[in-house]
Amino acid sequence: MALPFHWAWARPFWRRLVAASPATQMPSVAVAERGDGPVPLRLYRSQDGAKGGSEVGAGGAALLWFHGGGWMFGDPRSDDPRCSALVRETRMTVVSPRYRLAPEHRFPAALQDAHAAWTWLQGVAEDVGVDPSRVAVGGASAGAGLAACLAQRVRDEGGRAPRAQVLLYPMLDDATAARRDLDGAGHLV
Repeated sequence: MALPFHWAWARPFWRRLVAASPATQMPSVAVAERGDGPVPLRLYRSQDGAKGGSEVGAGGAALLWFHGGGWMFGDPRSDDPRCSALVRETRMTVVSPRYRLAPEHRFPAALQDAHAAWTWLQGVAEDVGVDPSRVAVGGASAGAGLAACLAQRVRDEGGRAPRAQVLLYPMLDDATAARRDLDGAGHLV
């Protein structure tokens, strides 16, 4: 069954459905919405239960994480469980920006937002307890493709390259996009 995302009502309906899902609060993880940078983002940090404050863990390491959603859907809250689990397991800081979505915002809008988030994090790293040389990029699906694209852009511009890439089922290859024979194969998307 194909999802009718080309219908005018389908994308807004799906986006509202995703936005209405409750945020997941994870024990021992402090989650904060940040709007002081060039793009809104969520900041996940290890929380010191005894004091109610935040700790810096994993030697100041951080992960700039991009949500999936086929470039058209999702937001950082959709990855609350994954980002919180990463914080609990590694004690690193996770930053997840809300990038602009297609088709309303065509390429390179999402990449510009990703780059703005990278630049912001590099600039405030010490203020949020992050070592700017220990920042990785990652994401799932479209977010993984965005992370890979960001890593190439930062390298091409001669900036500090990400320490690592964490790419989960990355959306990297559009080689089959023009193959009309796959349209009727019964894929959900």
